[in-house]
Amino acid sequence: MSTLINTDTTIIENFLGVFKAFSKMGLGSMENLRKALPTISIDEFGYYVGHDAMLELDKMASVRAYRLKPSGRTCDVIACDTSVIKLAEGPFGYLAALRGSVVRRKRSGGIESWIIGPLIFFVSFEDNLPLLTFMSELVNGQPLSEKFETIHKSISSLLEKWLQRSLASTFSDSILLFDGSLTAGPADNSLQLTRETLSEAERNGNVVLAFSKSTHLSYLGTRITSLIPDLDPPCVVDVSDAICSSPKIHKLGRILVSHLSRTFFPYRLDVSEREVDGALHAINNLLSSDALIYGYPETLLLAHNYCTFNKLDVLALQKLLKQEFNVDTFDMGDVRSSLFNPLDGY
Repeated sequence: MSTLINTDTTIIENFLGVFKAFSKMGLGSMENLRKALPTISIDEFGYYVGHDAMLELDKMASVRAYRLKPSGRTCDVIACDTSVIKLAEGPFGYLAALRGSVVRRKRSGGIESWIIGPLIFFVSFEDNLPLLTFMSELVNGQPLSEKFETIHKSISSLLEKWLQRSLASTFSDSILLFDGSLTAGPADNSLQLTRETLSEAERNGNVVLAFSKSTHLSYLGTRITSLIPDLDPPCVVDVSDAICSSPKIHKLGRILVSHLSRTFFPYRLDVSEREVDGALHAINNLLSSDALIYGYPETLLLAHNYCTFNKLDVLALQKLLKQEFNVDTFDMGDVRSSLFNPLDGY
């Protein structure tokens, strides 16, 4: 039976704590915009996909395929995701907006959701020490990417990691769905935070399933999602024992290729269970607990949709910038569209 370790009030308090920390960071960075010149808005949404380490397969003989079957046991399914976009850029840097979401599908059939954000912050060409200090404190000084162009992605990744940790410590006996993988070690993918999250999840009887819509994991240049077993879906291909070891990249879960639906797409699937039987049992519980849209859990899909920015969100945030910070935005003409639209016909 899936139960909460604490009351619903505690859930809200946990998410509110995360929101306050990132909100304080954003408001502090925005003070630099009080006297800034008008900024240039960006038409295309710069969504951040997530981390996936560069790994290679070695021993194809150790790859195994397994048939799946719904276990008949329903569990609470909780998913989280984050999204970040560049709102505008100007002579002093760029403005970014960040939002997170959590969706819980109860074993009784009801659905709850929480939205964290949107949070606005300013990345300066010159001085980002407050942002970098904030990020460094969250990961206890672990080195992070300080590239100007990717600071907003690093902040989005940290928000996602802290939401994941909140889920692991708040819920029990549940299936936790993450977007991405359970490999850690590359810049901005904190090994310490990921390990703490998985340890906390295990202590509370949770199992973590991380779905990657794309992957760099390959064998002889071919992505592992191209591995098609001679089994009817739902099934998985276990490639964990075939992965080459790497001193800089840590594999923190069992890695599989999932074929959970007869319709369309396979995904990379990382499971926090270390043994094959435990991983298969967790996926069988998922089959009984969540709807699968094209082989992808609907609860995780909802979390993605709830955190994603649309054009109306951007317009509202730009209006907020004018009211609160006296920052005007305007669209720059697109050179390619101006030159080629008459010829392209669209």
